[in-house]
Amino acid sequence: MSVTTDQQHATNESYHVAIIGGGPAGLQAALVLARAGKRTVVFDSAEPARNAPSHGVHNFLGLDGLLPSEIRDLAWRQIEAYGGAERRTVEVVRVTRDTHKPFVVYDAEDRQYTADHVIAAFGYRDALPELPGFGACWADTIIACPFCDGFENRGRIWGVVPGPGCGLVASAQMAKHWGSQVLAFVPPSTQLTEQELATLAALQVDVHAGQIAQLHHRDGKLEGVSLDSGSRVAVETLLWEPPRTRAPLLNRMVEDLGLDVSDKGIVESDGRQGTNVPGLYVAGDLLGWTGALGAAGGGNVAATRIIKEWFARN
Repeated sequence: MSVTTDQQHATNESYHVAIIGGGPAGLQAALVLARAGKRTVVFDSAEPARNAPSHGVHNFLGLDGLLPSEIRDLAWRQIEAYGGAERRTVEVVRVTRDTHKPFVVYDAEDRQYTADHVIAAFGYRDALPELPGFGACWADTIIACPFCDGFENRGRIWGVVPGPGCGLVASAQMAKHWGSQVLAFVPPSTQLTEQELATLAALQVDVHAGQIAQLHHRDGKLEGVSLDSGSRVAVETLLWEPPRTRAPLLNRMVEDLGLDVSDKGIVESDGRQGTNVPGLYVAGDLLGWTGALGAAGGGNVAATRIIKEWFARN
């Protein structure tokens, strides 16, 4: 059976594996499962992907610089060649399971699907600050990952802003690899220790205390920021990781399946993509930031583990 998209299907379709998420993690898992002859369904929400604003996925050997949409199209052409995998462009709203029975996956159009195994690969969302111009600069001159977009911003004045995934000092150290000059913007909610201030000074990183209140840019190219004090600082690139928000589906899986999730919203794993729920595996950013290549690697591990353990579970 080849890949199908946006087709109407009866309820209670049965699959070997249901993959929730059509990014690198889910697509790599689908490729492995298709090659092993497992009937697989991939749920890829119609909403724009988290990395949709990207101007190109980088540090992914063989795919460097391709747009996320181009990678998806290429992946599906390769998956389709093997048959057995189907795509549903619809949101999954719930996953349930009775003991020793298949999982039941519910989509937003009131359809149900059963699957022996589930791979959760839907990641999370970025809560972008409500600052005028942030969206225009996002994924261009305001970036969350220097490995993803640092080369494209090399030789510019960089500013670092505290985020959930990396401390201010560590961010400044990273930025030094690409920036001609590095600044640190420290909001009132962040208190730096004497050691951190000394480290920043040794790195020749100027510290600007205050909340960023306004972004100055031209067609998404950052030129400076204004702080709540009224002072304006020239800066051309901001390394700024926004807070993450859980997908509602993750909360439902915690409630319905008893899935173990940390206080930071990271799914607890055994180190090989397995969770505390037998038959449920996880890959991608639900395990913390992985990047596209790391996400694909996790999808590969989850799929190969399912195949290796197949006869022990069935």
